[in-house]
Amino acid sequence: MKNIKKLFGSLKNPQIRRNVIIAVLVMLFAGVVFYYFKTKDRVFIENSLVNAPIIPVAPIVSGDLRKLYVYESEAVKKGDPIADVGDQTIRAESDGLIVKVNNSIGSIISSQNPVVSLVKTSDLRIDGTIDENKGLEKLQVGQPVSFTVDAFPGKT
Repeated sequence: MKNIKKLFGSLKNPQIRRNVIIAVLVMLFAGVVFYYFKTKDRVFIENSLVNAPIIPVAPIVSGDLRKLYVYESEAVKKGDPIADVGDQTIRAESDGLIVKVNNSIGSIISSQNPVVSLVKTSDLRIDGTIDENKGLEKLQVGQPVSFTVDAFPGKT
């Protein structure tokens, strides 16, 4: 406690007070310059959407759903088994992420009634709009991009 009183007591000295103010202003200026150089080449696009085609996976011939091998949010590789419908095993036609599962075991599944829906992760796109005066001239094809999604805060 004595040290704190001594510190604040020394701020009554005009020369020390001036040096402290100068040091705080220099640190504030350095922080602003660092932030500027860190973000000057960034282009911010608000209200963007993650977009991807949803691929329904259904049997060729109708049959009863006997077994499911996948669950929602599971990543699958091309050729992985997805479900047994009737006498056939349905397999993934491409790599992707399962986004919807019809898990009513025993029900009749037709070619119009998909067993699962998947998103081909290589086809994910970020759709956004940018004003011409907000950094459009900084964007080039092949430039690396990073983005955040509200569903996963803190992850880039």
